[in-house]
Amino acid sequence: MSGLYSTLYSNTNALRAHSAALDIVGRNMANVNNTAYARQRVVYGDKGSVNTPLGVQSLGVEPVAIQQMRDRLLDGQITEETSNTQFLESQLTYLEQAQTALSQGTFSKTTSVDTISSNTDLPSGIAASIDAFFSAWQGFATQPTDPVNKQQLIATTDDLINKIRLADSRLADISLDTPVVANTLTGQMDEDVTQVNSILANLADLNRQIGRAEIINPGSAVDLRDQRQSKLEELAKYMDFTTVQQDAGQIGIQVGTTGAPALLLDRAVVTGSLARNADQYEWTTTAPASTSQLTLSAGSLAGYQKVGATVDSYRNRLDGFVQALVTQVNDAYDNNGANANGDFFTGTGTTAATIARTATATNVQAGDVGGPSGANQRALAVAAVANNTAFLDGTPSQTFTRIVTTVGQDVSTTESRKEDQQALSDLLTAQRESYGGVSLDEETADMLRYQRAYQASAKIMSVIDELLTDIINTI
Repeated sequence: MSGLYSTLYSNTNALRAHSAALDIVGRNMANVNNTAYARQRVVYGDKGSVNTPLGVQSLGVEPVAIQQMRDRLLDGQITEETSNTQFLESQLTYLEQAQTALSQGTFSKTTSVDTISSNTDLPSGIAASIDAFFSAWQGFATQPTDPVNKQQLIATTDDLINKIRLADSRLADISLDTPVVANTLTGQMDEDVTQVNSILANLADLNRQIGRAEIINPGSAVDLRDQRQSKLEELAKYMDFTTVQQDAGQIGIQVGTTGAPALLLDRAVVTGSLARNADQYEWTTTAPASTSQLTLSAGSLAGYQKVGATVDSYRNRLDGFVQALVTQVNDAYDNNGANANGDFFTGTGTTAATIARTATATNVQAGDVGGPSGANQRALAVAAVANNTAFLDGTPSQTFTRIVTTVGQDVSTTESRKEDQQALSDLLTAQRESYGGVSLDEETADMLRYQRAYQASAKIMSVIDELLTDIINTI
């Protein structure tokens, strides 16, 4: 009879094991649309055996662990590529704003700088105003005494000045060169820094929970590990980092600095806080207090640094254009100081933010002061600046066009790189999904298999119960 009892005992264990497996199948199916969830499965193990008068008999099967279908290599690659994708995405957003600031539409990578003219879709752009400015001087030279031509020249000049100043103001809002209070880019940097500090706090809490659960049973906190991986990938959108495996299933997060790498997260402790200082990011530890400058190469935080410096270069080139325009127009207008015409543009306004005119509709001169009525040599000299190939980087129109083309090429190149990067990220995500994602077909098949096993074990118990009843009745 001991054989019947041992069989009854082992089938009881089998029912528990199959029931646990069915619970896991149900959990998998419930998370079929949860992208942060990795498929789980029950790992069966032998409960052991005992010696009986009838020989060695098995105690049956038991669920020894829940295995999480995760590939650490794939998780690491996805985290890394998430940082790279966001690095390009954050740049593209502000590069497109810089392109819009110059009011020139979109240019392809193959566009020739010598053939670009004013964008027909945006006739009020700066390039069109440059052409209109020099055309106004040509018209003024044709009829130097006509007050309408004088008014048209001043109006056209003011239009060009306003557009240049507006473009510089918009570029300043997305640059890192002397950030203003309401700078959009630095504001976004501060917001992302706040998000990083919040995510680190969440990761520390998850580490604490995982450590408590796995200090006795390593690898058992599978749901918490899913949540932590999701947070790591969220953190990767902001910065690149490396993870350090620590005891009881916990991890550390390490980031490069100008010196030794900084450990931002140590098990369940966030070692300090992240802050922006001008165009840099600094990590200040709590105890002992020290500050390190981070050297990020991916993620949105690094993207903002790069695009801010890039937009700074656009502003510098625009300032160079304005300085050449003011200097050469003034030299042509007053014959390099040889007459009393004075400056047409304000001599101190040699940047895009400060460009201004000195001349007015009542005192603007087409010829030299004191010269014969109807003289137009000064107006012709200014109009000739439009064709000066040594203006700065070609003619004035070509110089500005090269600035715009650089922006357009940067936008196009970054967009292409972002698309390639996104394709790689999607490929890795698909590979992880094929390995650890939940398949309803597969889970349904497993459910039927475990159900049949459960029914078989239950049937054996029913038969043993009948046999035991017959034996007891017989006795």
